[in-house]
Amino acid sequence: MTKIERSKNVSTVGTTKSLTQTEEENGNEDYEEQGNATGSGKGEGGEKGGKSTTKSKNKPVEIKNERITIPDLQNPNYRNIFFTPTESGELVVIVTMTGLSNPERLFAKDVTNGHVQSGKILIKATSSERINLLVEFESDYTGPVEITVFKKPEKQKNENQ
Repeated sequence: MTKIERSKNVSTVGTTKSLTQTEEENGNEDYEEQGNATGSGKGEGGEKGGKSTTKSKNKPVEIKNERITIPDLQNPNYRNIFFTPTESGELVVIVTMTGLSNPERLFAKDVTNGHVQSGKILIKATSSERINLLVEFESDYTGPVEITVFKKPEKQKNENQ
């Protein structure tokens, strides 16, 4: 799993904040800011800082009727993935192993009805039409998994063209 996490402490008069930025391969960035000090002295302050999360523009696509099965327990690196997207277009499907202490990404090796790029599943979908994928993963895993579906980011046009 390619995950980069950066942390730094930011100090201002009367407060200390811990700022963490997490970037995942799918281009989403999560920012979390936590205040952890009380104010003192003149001016405003005196209360514990709050917590906020700001996410990038690339929000998950809502999916319905999700179902994930292991078609053959003798081959635990395969999964059937079924879902109905609420949006049309090119979609990216990310599979996460959730039965671990810390969820980790499960990298796809091959897929029916789509293709694999950097371990991600890329498909073309139509809103409200059922998706049926047979996915082969790079590693065996029989525990629970979750999927997250995103719109494939459009390539930015060069302004000099």
